[in-house]
Amino acid sequence: QLHLIDVTATDLNGEALAMARAGIYPRIAFKEMDDALRDRYFLPKGEQFEVTPGLRDCVQFEQRDVLSGKPTGELDLVSCRNLLIYMKSHLQDQLIKIFHQALLPGGLLFLGQYESLSFLGSSLFTPVDQYHRLFSRR
Repeated sequence: QLHLIDVTATDLNGEALAMARAGIYPRIAFKEMDDALRDRYFLPKGEQFEVTPGLRDCVQFEQRDVLSGKPTGELDLVSCRNLLIYMKSHLQDQLIKIFHQALLPGGLLFLGQYESLSFLGSSLFTPVDQYHRLFSRR
C-alpha cells in the first residue's frame, strides 16, 4: 500500500515496541496537542486515545540497536529523543554519523530537549530551530 509517509519505529526494548504497536495513549499525553489535530489521528477509547487505522498503516516496527548500522532507506527525518543523554560521547558521535549517512541532503534530525550536538555533530548538522532541537543535515 502506498502512503504519503512511511514511518519506521525502532527500539531495542521489545516491551516499548509492543506498547507503541498497540497505539493506545492516555488522555494526558495530548495535553499540549490541539484537539483538532488529535482527533484527526486518534480515536477516543474510554479514557484513552487509539491511533487511527490510516496512521497505523504507515508505521513499521523494528526491534534493533540503532548503533548496529545505517537504517534502511534514505530518510527525510530522524527523531531521536532522549537517547543520546544515556550514551558516552564516542557512542553519541558514532550514532550521529549513522544518522547523517541515513538522511537525505537537507534531512532533519530531531533531538530531545536536554540533548545537544558535539563538535562533530555540529560539523554534520546545522541548527534549524535550536530551542526545539531541530537540525538539518549539511
